[in-house]
Amino acid sequence: MRFHQAVKRYLKWAMKPAVTAARPAIEQAAYIDARLSRFKSGLKVVTESTWNATFDEALDHLPAPAGVTRDQYRELLQPTQHIKRHALVLENDTPLAIISVRRRNHTWEPVAYQSLPGFIAPARDLASIGRAINASGMDVTVEAGLGPEAHSMGARYHWSYDAVQVALRADYESYWNLDDGKQALFVSSARKKCKRMHLVIDGPGDLEWTIDRWKEQWAKSPDNQIAAAPDRIRFWKSLGTCSDESSGLKTRTFALYDGNIRVAGLIATVSDKTLLDQCVGHLPKYRNRGVGTRTFDAALAQCVVDGFEYFDLGGGHGYKSLWGPVATKRYAALFRPRLINFSQSWVG
Repeated sequence: MRFHQAVKRYLKWAMKPAVTAARPAIEQAAYIDARLSRFKSGLKVVTESTWNATFDEALDHLPAPAGVTRDQYRELLQPTQHIKRHALVLENDTPLAIISVRRRNHTWEPVAYQSLPGFIAPARDLASIGRAINASGMDVTVEAGLGPEAHSMGARYHWSYDAVQVALRADYESYWNLDDGKQALFVSSARKKCKRMHLVIDGPGDLEWTIDRWKEQWAKSPDNQIAAAPDRIRFWKSLGTCSDESSGLKTRTFALYDGNIRVAGLIATVSDKTLLDQCVGHLPKYRNRGVGTRTFDAALAQCVVDGFEYFDLGGGHGYKSLWGPVATKRYAALFRPRLINFSQSWVG
């Protein structure tokens, strides 16, 4: 048994360069295979690398994303240095969905990912999104925006993860006084180390600065999540801040300053009385002073004062569970054409 496992591991290792080199050809074959499947299902797909008037007209015939205007969503469709692709899927010559994705390593991700919470693509309904992605023939990873319905969307794989949410209680200070755990010690230590620092809300330039620090922190990460950075800046700037009187999704920035020097930042999107943690960053030389912890702590306290009810930290990083309990399960899915899935099975 061990011999066979060793042989299998060796074959995967030996074949990985060849499979990687053949990836463009495999993707093209998967697209052709999907086209044959679309013919049977009655769907038609128009694919382009840049957004154009045909897509724009179709977008106006599909439901707008919740909390934002179509024009705000269009900010995510603009070209950046990262490759994008748009697939208009038609059923009986009427728009079913528009799948707009951004290249991330060897797969694609929705352009809304990491920017517009809870949204994947404009479509007639949620079930249409799975049909449309599969019809496109693209290898698409949807890491957020799904609930239990991920089980029935026709994805190749789906999985769940824990999401953490902090209830913003009026007695915020007593929350830490009663907590004798590790996080209470971290918060206490950060407060002492940062006692001369102050928090600024929605300060000019804080959004861009925080995203730049986030990019620096994750620049060497192999998963290349910073591909979303240009879209994040453009889209979040289009939303406005909580001080704006218009309705809909907003952004809020929290920046910690040491005198006149920004040392850490946090960006959240705001819907009704709930904030969703989106992006954090800090100056490397301040890391050992607990500026990240202090920024979160001060931000939570300010949100209580401002009347917010929840601060949603999402999932993905273990430190988040130190701030609050797991509130719910969220879901992700991989829509992978069968030819790409077969080739990937050889390399693990």
